[in-house]
Amino acid sequence: MFKPTDYAKKYEWLADIAIKMLGSDSKNKGIKIIDFSEVPSDVLPVVAGTFSRILYDLQFWLEPEKRLPFALVCDEAHIYLPVKSEADAVEKQALAIFERIAKEGRKYGVSLVVVSQRPSDVSRTILSQCNNFLVLRLTNDADQNVVRKLMPDSMVGLTGMLPLLDIGEALLLGVRCTITYKNKT
Repeated sequence: MFKPTDYAKKYEWLADIAIKMLGSDSKNKGIKIIDFSEVPSDVLPVVAGTFSRILYDLQFWLEPEKRLPFALVCDEAHIYLPVKSEADAVEKQALAIFERIAKEGRKYGVSLVVVSQRPSDVSRTILSQCNNFLVLRLTNDADQNVVRKLMPDSMVGLTGMLPLLDIGEALLLGVRCTITYKNKT
């Protein structure tokens, strides 16, 4: 990104990279990992947001039969998908992109996997669009309250378990499942 090759400065580079990223050709199918961990945190929202916007827009404009579904994994999401009221102007622009993907992406085969140790610091709009939750131990009241608000009323009692979960234990909540997993190995 900071030292692009000469080819990366050419017009056709973006089309070629998009084909490789979306797996539109037979030789580039499979899992793609783009690691933004080295990107400075002050520009991470812009970089991740722009990248996600490009992939989403490509998928949006592709003919439906040519679309290949994909998921964007947003690890440490609280860093670049913050609660809107706490976001600065740059973060709000990136946040708007991810909120659009969360709300409309499924129609075009684009999904988000949101990973954070601090759900209270993640955009409520994005969290409200999630269908499934894998929740590990949460001891912070604010984080527990966010999870509690996202659950159906009939399951709110399960949140009492969150601060008691041990290493290897999790609560899996979803549209058609509620499982408590205990790893005893």
